[in-house]
Amino acid sequence: MAESQQAYPYNEVIEDTHKTRSEHIEIDLSSERLLPYFNDGKQDWYIAFNLYLYNARLSKAFLYPLHILEVTLRNKLHELFCSVFNDNWPNDPTFMAMLNQHSSNSLSKARQKVNNRSPEDIVAALSFDFWSNILFRSDYTEFWRTNYSKLNIDRPKFKQFKTRINEANDLRNRIAHHEPILRLNCSNLHTEILTAIQWCSFETYRWTKEHTTVPVVLRTKPAPTGNPQPLLGIKADNDFAIVQSTLTLDSMPEKAFIICEDKEIIITISDIGRYLLSKKDKNDLMIALQEHTLEMVIKSNQLSKNFIVCSQNESYVHTKKIFSKKRNGFIVVKDLNMDTLGVIQQPHRQL
Repeated sequence: MAESQQAYPYNEVIEDTHKTRSEHIEIDLSSERLLPYFNDGKQDWYIAFNLYLYNARLSKAFLYPLHILEVTLRNKLHELFCSVFNDNWPNDPTFMAMLNQHSSNSLSKARQKVNNRSPEDIVAALSFDFWSNILFRSDYTEFWRTNYSKLNIDRPKFKQFKTRINEANDLRNRIAHHEPILRLNCSNLHTEILTAIQWCSFETYRWTKEHTTVPVVLRTKPAPTGNPQPLLGIKADNDFAIVQSTLTLDSMPEKAFIICEDKEIIITISDIGRYLLSKKDKNDLMIALQEHTLEMVIKSNQLSKNFIVCSQNESYVHTKKIFSKKRNGFIVVKDLNMDTLGVIQQPHRQL
């Protein structure tokens, strides 16, 4: 979601309107909504749009652990209320008398939503806001003083527990209203949500931790240049050597990638292997490597220019477009001084 394998042409002008694609997006989403991203992006629209997309990816990733926390907490509170009141606690007069106006309204909405069916249906229709309000509103202090010890969880201090649930509810509401969350300490919030799930159920916590994608998305935060991370400079393999094609095979460095600078060709161990197999005598496995050059390997394998040079600050997600061009089997990554940092080889499977 909200990610592309190639650069989006924001500055391309649409012929019918004479406006750029970025101007159309700004109009449709509104300048007010995009303003926080524009400011965070140093008033550069390219950076602002990538921050907006990153925020969308991060918001989506948080929905899974938030969903698990909501359902797990709901079931724990349902179990407690059944014990303290009765199995039909949503319709129990004693329970309803305890509620403040906010909680009472939430319960009424849930009843209407399911047409006042079974207690289980009403419970399922109650919002996370209802459950978190039951915990952190001061109106319920006396109830929890008596009953918190009965809640079937690995109990932290009540204040700590309700604070975590309140913060999770605030995050959920921000996401539901499409508000920015990238300024928050999202790594810490994710840890706190997982901890709250762990208090409710250790096994569910382990399952959620194994499948959450929040840490993965956090690593895609746009770099200061605006490009989505990871950048090519991070992904480049530095196991390379730069040589001339006249180099003999006995002098060849033991590297994964041999960059023949004069031919603009990268040679790999596979290319060397194919060449040697084609030259060996059927009755003699010995080959005089000093008699063979990289240029011979290039001619034998019919290699031609097979790499493109890219900056270290280019986004890795754009490599699909680069590798879609038939002759580009490799990317040579350069730093700002145009010194070679490393090589990225086209994967066998699509990115």
